[in-house]
Amino acid sequence: MDSNSEAGTTLMVGIDFGTTHSGVAWKFSMDEGVPDLVTSWSSTLSHNSETPKVPSTIYYDQDGSGSISWGHGIPASARPIKWFKLLLLDDADLQKYIKWSSHVEETKAAIRKLNKDAIEVTADFLRQLWGHSLEMIKEAKGDALVNSTPIRVVVTVPAIWTDYARDRMRKAVDLAGICAPRLCGKTKLSLISEPEAAALSTLREFNTFVVCDCGGGTAVEETQPFAVSEAVEGNGALCGATFVDQEFESLVKNQVGARIWRSIPLHQSKKVMNDDWEHNIKKTSDINKTWTIDLLIRLKRCTVTITPEQMQAVFRTTVSQIETLIDNQIEAVDQKTGQRPKVLILVGGFSQCRFISNPLRQRYGDDIVVLQQRGERPWAAVCRGAVVLASLGHGLLNGRIEVRSRVARMSYGWTYSAFPFDKDVHDERDKAWDEFEQGFGAIRQMHWVIKRGQEIRLSSSGTSPWCTNFALEGTGIGSLVFGIHTHHSSEPPKRRDPSIRHLLNIEYDTPVPLEELRLVSKAVNGKCVRYRRFDYEIHFEISGASVDLSVVSDGRTLATKYLSLKSG
Repeated sequence: MDSNSEAGTTLMVGIDFGTTHSGVAWKFSMDEGVPDLVTSWSSTLSHNSETPKVPSTIYYDQDGSGSISWGHGIPASARPIKWFKLLLLDDADLQKYIKWSSHVEETKAAIRKLNKDAIEVTADFLRQLWGHSLEMIKEAKGDALVNSTPIRVVVTVPAIWTDYARDRMRKAVDLAGICAPRLCGKTKLSLISEPEAAALSTLREFNTFVVCDCGGGTAVEETQPFAVSEAVEGNGALCGATFVDQEFESLVKNQVGARIWRSIPLHQSKKVMNDDWEHNIKKTSDINKTWTIDLLIRLKRCTVTITPEQMQAVFRTTVSQIETLIDNQIEAVDQKTGQRPKVLILVGGFSQCRFISNPLRQRYGDDIVVLQQRGERPWAAVCRGAVVLASLGHGLLNGRIEVRSRVARMSYGWTYSAFPFDKDVHDERDKAWDEFEQGFGAIRQMHWVIKRGQEIRLSSSGTSPWCTNFALEGTGIGSLVFGIHTHHSSEPPKRRDPSIRHLLNIEYDTPVPLEELRLVSKAVNGKCVRYRRFDYEIHFEISGASVDLSVVSDGRTLATKYLSLKSG
């Protein structure tokens, strides 16, 4: 073990993998101040090298070499794959207007052509992002320090993501090699919802506030000294900058005509979206301005004029969706705490857009303070907040910030068999003969240890006693499987039915051969019943947004499984 590990030094890295852009923040536990941002991106277009984020795009070179271009470094003449983050969700969980959009269909077709899936493409992008990030951190701190310091990585995910989408994100991170073995110690990985990360990055001295990570939203309750409990379940929707970009491109296309737009060289249309749109119109402080865009079409100059009314129409749908999310969060906070939130904090690069922030100020500004920071801070809030979470996990903020609880987004539990069968309690379909008890019991019963909407106190733990019986004729080491299940309701079913989803298994073996387990001998209804009994415990420990599940027998841990808890 190296000296840095022994001293407890940790490199904390926050990755904000977004639909359109991704960012990385980092900090060593020994350093003071705010986390640093990864920049110095390779770029083929102007104004991009030192931006806080890089496009979540990837291009597989067609020359057969297998080389990959990504982010700002994709050739202007290439058609990259983008929006692939959306495909970590199943079609059934995508909003209809997204599921059938031409952009998503093009992404699906491009991925199929590569004989890959969304997880693999995400992993390829994250591998490039991670490699560049480590290179930049080593330039700033030196190879020796980085190579000898354990890393804790926190990856942000949307608040509305299902458990299976989080599992896919974790798999992509593993495939990217981010958690590959290192001599200085295992890299630890955690997931946190994007709005919660933004909240941790923008804490203020208010009792309750809503953080709007456009487009998404969450609410947290804050008490001194920055002891944070989530007041209500965060919410979100797929209504971010991705869809406004699409609306703007459609507007320009309609202005010049679809046939003419298709004839414009790809590098020129990309330049319009980068120079005129991303770095100009979208960031303007004058929303009443009429804009002109110059295009060179077949050696002739063409000017496209865009009015303020047309720009407002580009943003109208997205603004409406964001307002709905915020309204729902405000109402939920009011119902739970008896007061409306005092502050609405806008974060995310999209929050700097006046076409978004001005309508929100007009709607909420009379009784709620709307805060909007300028510069790179809002855009970097999510990845920096992820580093704050890593700091909390290592006790590195000296009590300045404490996250006390989160609200569970799903119910979690496992099955068990109840004895005896009670016709007033149990379903007849679950009635089954128990050979060891010599009577009828109820199988497929559910024990829910966490229910949706429940306040989860962090840094807590619990133990459930458990046992498994074996027939006397059994010999050798016994292999067992313990299943964890989830349900979307706050009042999940008492018996296992098709609406309950299997999440994961914990596989473990008996610590000794079956014939050495404790012998149970008892009289049941005048009959002597003898069998072997294996007593053990299911231990769970909640830490941040994760749960460590362990099977323990006589103080010995037989198996451990990490569960990414959908909360926050």
